[in-house]
Amino acid sequence: MKRTIKLTDRDYLVLWYSWQSRFLAVRQYRRLFWKKASIEAARARLKDLCDAGYLGSETFPVGQDRTLYFSTLAGNRALIDANLKPAEIEFDFPRRPQEMTRTLDHDLRVSDLRIGLEETGVIPITWHSDHELRQHRGNAGPNTRVPDGIFEWEAFKVRYPGVLEYEHQRYSPDRWPDILRRLYYTYTDFTVFLVCRTAERVKSATAAVKGARIYSYEPEKFYISDFDSVAAKGLRGGFVDLEGKPFTLVDPARKAPGPNLESKLDQ
Repeated sequence: MKRTIKLTDRDYLVLWYSWQSRFLAVRQYRRLFWKKASIEAARARLKDLCDAGYLGSETFPVGQDRTLYFSTLAGNRALIDANLKPAEIEFDFPRRPQEMTRTLDHDLRVSDLRIGLEETGVIPITWHSDHELRQHRGNAGPNTRVPDGIFEWEAFKVRYPGVLEYEHQRYSPDRWPDILRRLYYTYTDFTVFLVCRTAERVKSATAAVKGARIYSYEPEKFYISDFDSVAAKGLRGGFVDLEGKPFTLVDPARKAPGPNLESKLDQ
């Protein structure tokens, strides 16, 4: 028999992030919502939400993130009833994972990047995950690019649009021009933040991007860093542009923000 619990404001945020991220680990929930509490406190409340049916969970035999949590029908309905999500998301929840796949590992790493970015200026409510972007593709055509997330960050009361592209597996040299061309034409007015899996990869990835010449005339629209740096420090995680110029939270070359993300999704 499922437990009955009263949902708190934090619980609703947990359910919202769970729906959007698909899968999250205890350490990620703690970083988001229990920074001043122990991991045991986070784990206990997540168990309460699972026992009440608002979250699902799966535990694997080995791995850093052995237990993962994910959205459920009841959790989605709670978000809808609270007017936090539209009714069409009711049945949009993932299947229970059977193993830790490469795709699942990728998704967890993207969530680490997102958390780091949100701690340093990215506005959480503006984040649109790759899952959401695929839902909104409509008739956009095959030449669009679905990145790992789009978002807005704020500096000095001005908002700027950004794109997260995470290279979980090394892109082959012949793929770069196609990937970059689609990114450029799908998100023309956005700044691209490419995150490589390792710091060692940044140099060769920079050379590949420069060689493709898609962003050659607008190097300020493309920044590169590595996973560990960005997961830890977000927008302050060592991003540099194609000429090696460090990223700052406000770029003097950009006098006004780009298009609103919602209008972009409607296209």
